[in-house]
Amino acid sequence: MGAAKAARLTCVKAIAADSAMIAFEGAPDFGANNRSSTIMTSNGAGRSIIVVEDDPAVCGSLKFSLEIEGFRVLTYPDAETLLQQDTLPSDACCVVDYHLPKMNGLDLISALRKRHAGLPVMLMTTHPTPKMREIATRERIPIVEKPLLGNILLENIRQALESGLTAGADNTKPFEDRT
Repeated sequence: MGAAKAARLTCVKAIAADSAMIAFEGAPDFGANNRSSTIMTSNGAGRSIIVVEDDPAVCGSLKFSLEIEGFRVLTYPDAETLLQQDTLPSDACCVVDYHLPKMNGLDLISALRKRHAGLPVMLMTTHPTPKMREIATRERIPIVEKPLLGNILLENIRQALESGLTAGADNTKPFEDRT
């Protein structure tokens, strides 16, 4: 067995007390960068997931977990880095943390929808506010609450890829201006 495979096999996924997923025990350094890789299985079938998360431990854990399911995972540490990309995979689903540096997740989703109207998106957060829930419901943005217990994120990603989750969204105005 190769060292990389052995490291992956010894990786322990844990839900930390602060509601974040963290990878420990000899896990490879995935980092919060835009590197991508694909592990092919029948579940993800190599479809792309874009993860925007500024916490390197959470980002690495999500990348690892989604790759095991067969997804190609692209990671970005902030909104600005993602928005600098000229193109995004046409088969992608975007998983965005709400608390990002300089731009929150809802603002990032608004910017993405202006540029990539058909891109399915979802928002990850801990303790969503009533206002955040109202905006997300109106804009058809599913909220996945941290801690990410069980398969809730994976189930939401699969549903997003099947349904698109962007039908009917008004992509012409910022979220706060929509009534």
